[in-house]
Amino acid sequence: MPRLIEATGERIVPWARDAQVVYEHYHRYLWTRPLVAGRRVLDLGSGEGYGSALLAQTASTVTGIDIDERAVAHSAANYPDVAFRVASGTDLSAFADDSFDAVVAFYSLTHVPRDLVPPLLTRIRCRTRRPPLAWIPCRRRSRTRTTTWST
Repeated sequence: MPRLIEATGERIVPWARDAQVVYEHYHRYLWTRPLVAGRRVLDLGSGEGYGSALLAQTASTVTGIDIDERAVAHSAANYPDVAFRVASGTDLSAFADDSFDAVVAFYSLTHVPRDLVPPLLTRIRCRTRRPPLAWIPCRRRSRTRTTTWST
């Protein structure tokens, strides 16, 4: 497994020294796998790519997007069964409406300015088939708020 990226305070990698953080992130994806079974999934802020690869074990397709070109190159080199692309989570214009059945965003929205979150959620809804499934846990200022958004 080539390592083209390293752990940062914002990016989790499976080989990071903080086992508890790795464990928590890994299990969030494991918990989500049955929810996305058979669905077309967008992983917003896919980072290292291990989570997208876990989702791909049950989903029909997974597309992981990340703004970091190096992270996307790392992901594509290590998880060839998942489609990864460089893209901003705030600009989903590269995807047609109804491209996905589910959207997963594990902590990526914490990097989006607060005033851009409502329009982003609207764009997510446009890109998902009805009824959509979105799992978006968010952490802000040492307080955890988990939101499951579905209509």
